[in-house]
Amino acid sequence: MHSLIRTTKYSFLVFSFFSFVVSAGQGGSNRAYMWTDSKTSTAAPYATYQWVDASAGSVITPTTGSTTGLVNIGFNFVFYGNTYSQVDISSRGFLSFQDLLGTDFSANNDLTLAGGPDSVIAPYWDLITTNPVATRIHYQTQGTSPNRQFVVTWSNFLSGGSVITFQAILYETTNLIKFQYQTLGTATGATVSVGVDSSNGTASQYSFNSASLEDGLAILFHTNSSATASATISPSSVRTNTSLNSFTYSIYVNGSTDSLARIDSVLIRNPFTSKSATVTDISVDGSSKFFINSSSRPSALGLSSYDFATWSYNTTNDSISVRTNVFGIRDSIKVTFTVDAENILGNVSFPSSVLAPLVSAARLSVSGSPTVSVIPDTLYTLSVKWYNQEPSGLAVDTTISADDSLRVFAYGYDRNGNFLRRVKVTWSSSGVMGFLAGSTSGSDSVSFHGRRVSSGYISADSAGFHDQTGLITVALGDTSFAVLRSQANNGGLRYDTLSVLTTADTSMQFYLAGYDADSNYTGDLVAYFDTVYSVSGGLSGFTADSSLGVVYNPTLVGSGYMRARYYNNASGYIADTTGLITVLHGDTARLVIEDARFSSQAVGADTLTADQTLRLYAASYDGDGNFIGNLQSTTWSLSGGIGSLNTALSDTVIFTASGAGSGSVRASYNGLSDETGLITVVGGDTSYILIRTGARNSGDVFSSALTLKADSSVVLHAAGYDADNNYLGPVYVSWSLAGHTVPGL
Repeated sequence: MHSLIRTTKYSFLVFSFFSFVVSAGQGGSNRAYMWTDSKTSTAAPYATYQWVDASAGSVITPTTGSTTGLVNIGFNFVFYGNTYSQVDISSRGFLSFQDLLGTDFSANNDLTLAGGPDSVIAPYWDLITTNPVATRIHYQTQGTSPNRQFVVTWSNFLSGGSVITFQAILYETTNLIKFQYQTLGTATGATVSVGVDSSNGTASQYSFNSASLEDGLAILFHTNSSATASATISPSSVRTNTSLNSFTYSIYVNGSTDSLARIDSVLIRNPFTSKSATVTDISVDGSSKFFINSSSRPSALGLSSYDFATWSYNTTNDSISVRTNVFGIRDSIKVTFTVDAENILGNVSFPSSVLAPLVSAARLSVSGSPTVSVIPDTLYTLSVKWYNQEPSGLAVDTTISADDSLRVFAYGYDRNGNFLRRVKVTWSSSGVMGFLAGSTSGSDSVSFHGRRVSSGYISADSAGFHDQTGLITVALGDTSFAVLRSQANNGGLRYDTLSVLTTADTSMQFYLAGYDADSNYTGDLVAYFDTVYSVSGGLSGFTADSSLGVVYNPTLVGSGYMRARYYNNASGYIADTTGLITVLHGDTARLVIEDARFSSQAVGADTLTADQTLRLYAASYDGDGNFIGNLQSTTWSLSGGIGSLNTALSDTVIFTASGAGSGSVRASYNGLSDETGLITVVGGDTSYILIRTGARNSGDVFSSALTLKADSSVVLHAAGYDADNNYLGPVYVSWSLAGHTVPGL
């Protein structure tokens, strides 16, 4: 028992090109109509004999030579370019699209010549007669639009000594004409005209007065035009390794419907050779058909209607075969089927072929095989890769230097591991120190530039999908520049951006720290250190040296710059210079009494006259002997009683020598002190004399009246004095008496 399926859905497909070659079972190819008979039914081209019973239709008991008058065909029929809806049936074995008006055309003639009735379809035009008891004409319109057929059967007519039965069939839409001969006996056409004739004398004649007919013969009249066809398939793409994909394959014949290119079987190759296909719909000429899974034609299953089709799948050649009854496909067939897609990618071809019995017994290939693109499945996984590594290569652990960069791509794959496309994602980094260049959102790739020594990952995220690179280690780059620093191992201060003030009693350390292009510390460099651009005495006391680091102990006040140079094989000399270094004096470590401002000379032993002065300064010096300045608020003292000190001035004292003798001046400040050398004060110039009664500034000053006896005497001494009343010594003077002369001076 067969299961019949009918579905109302259908799809449309199209194919490529036919041509025809006239074979032994064909003729009339030089005419508007040509014929194909059933005599070569073992090899196409051939027509199929299949008697159609019209006894249930209208029936007429004709008389010899009578006509029916115009009767309705039941549909429009195109004959030699003219459209007709009625025919007149003659008992002489023909019918005409013209009203015969009861005329008896008893004598047949050559259809290709002038004369006789017009617009004739003559399956057996001859001087045949009737038997009132058995002779009948049956005519009937059968089927449903647009595939109806008008059948006229001449039953039990007499020809010679034989009883003959034959029929003519007109087909709706295709406008095909078919003659069929059920029984002829010995009346095989020796006096018969067989063929079709137009109204203007154009005819296609199968035979004229030739015994070419036989029982079971079918003759099909059709146009001799060829046709083109095209094939398409939809959808045009399918995802790989997916199940029950539905395709609609269409073959559309472009040409007149009564041409050679009448087909009744199609074969569609399945490129997915490991998968079988199942037909789910068959539509012929725009009408959905009942269909059954069978390798036989519907007619072989007792289904003579054109509403049926069969299909089968051949696993040997991986093909779908679809069959209708003979000439069942007028202009198009659409086959919908399901098939699993194999796990492949790329374009696959669905070639097809058809059977056109009027053309060839062999299948005719349809050119331009439709193709389907097997595409990857939907996004299933996300994978990040270095550079452009598709289809292979993952973003595994890697190491770059801080002055290098790398590019990461986001690739999408389906569940079968097939590459889909590069995926726009959101990029981020964790742990690793650097920056992502370009857009980090909605981009399928990003560049990472290492900046600091570190390690971490770059992640890609998109709508629930995530992947990250292997471990990225950023290592030091090559030494690109260097900076002078105050401590080793990248410690302390940068000297290149500082102006340094220091003192002579301190020390300074210098290290040349190396850095890569991203400012990562690469280590302290063995460099050549020297001083440059000396100003204000420069940086004295430093000896140039090549070392990992140097210590500078300034001893003198001055200003200048420290420089360090390192030679790198890749980039040549790398150097750095400090800001201006100014060496100032240290704290006061020593006090020195000096006799002039900024003289740098201590006051030693000295001799002054009693009328001289001496200005003294308390000079301050640091531990390295750098003059600091004259101290104020200094405590001054004087020993020896040789004069006096005037301390009224801020940073100096004035010693005034007044008493002859020896002594010194002392200065004290915050625990520091200094003392001059021995100062000897001697008398000044003789300013006056005194007469004394004793020698060497002894005795009394003889300054009043003295009374002496005449026999007495007195010794007087002349003593000299300076302006400060310092005794200078006896003075040689001229003595004289004033007043009364006293004998004996």
